[in-house]
Order: sequence, then structure tokens, then C-alpha cells
Amino acid sequence: AQIEAAVRAVKGPPVGDRHVGTGGFTGGYGREDAAEHLAWANENILLSVQVETKSGIDSIDDIVSIAGLDMVQSGRGDLSYEYGVPGQQYHPTVLAAEEKMIKAGLDAGKLVSVQYYPIKDASQIPMLRGMIDRGVHALNLGIDLDVIDVYRRLLRDLVA
Repeated sequence: AQIEAAVRAVKGPPVGDRHVGTGGFTGGYGREDAAEHLAWANENILLSVQVETKSGIDSIDDIVSIAGLDMVQSGRGDLSYEYGVPGQQYHPTVLAAEEKMIKAGLDAGKLVSVQYYPIKDASQIPMLRGMIDRGVHALNLGIDLDVIDVYRRLLRDLVA
């Protein structure tokens, strides 16, 4: 129900209920007719959901079957709590849940995104190559705090 509500809010008719005006930048300030702009918006506005609950994993086949949903992303951090292994993003149970999401998304023809941290752990690079080879479309390779880690290591090495 949450995904269907998101589709209605994000996509224009006939997929959703969002009204898309042509008076703004994306509509060429009125130079594009409404039908053209609506077609453009439905083609170019991407709706992605992060699957980070056990119930989301349990119903992933239903989720990826929803028309108007473009991408699914894993949320291993939250999944680790959901599966009773808090903070263990690489626990076999969490990775199995992520794998179920990846397979369902790819089988349904959706874009699939995962997040790994090769800046913190270079041993993840082969795993990421494997994800690419399997067809995963997007790799989020860290978070903003990773930049701080890089600088900390650089400063530590310079001081040494």
C-alpha cells in the first residue's frame, strides 16, 4: 500500500495521480504542451524505494510487481535490526535478505541499487564487481562520513 501511494504521488496519469504543470522549468515555461510534458515526466521521474524491513523482504515479489516503481534499494543497516543482528550489515541472514531483494528486482525488470563501502574496506571490491556482473544497476559506494575517514587516515599517515 505504501508503494502504491508513492506511485500515485510521484507519477502522473495514467500511472499515478500527480498533476504536472508546464509553467515551470521542466515544462519549458509553457512552451511544451501538457501531454508532452506528462509523458516526459513519467519517463524521467524515477521512483525508488529502500527495502529495510523484514515485511518488505517477505513481500518483495509483490513490491516489485507494482507498475510505476522503477528501483529497489537495499537497506542492510536497518535489516540487521529487523533480523535480530543489530549493526551486522554483513551477517549471512542480512545478506540473504538483500540477495532476495536483488533477485526479485532484477527478475521484475526493475533497477536495483546496493550500498557498500570500498573506501573503508577494499576487500569489498570483488563483491561489487560480482554485483555489476549480475546486473545490479547502481552502487552507492559510501556515505559522507567516509570522506572524513579518508582524511583521518591521511592525517595519521602524514603524522607518522
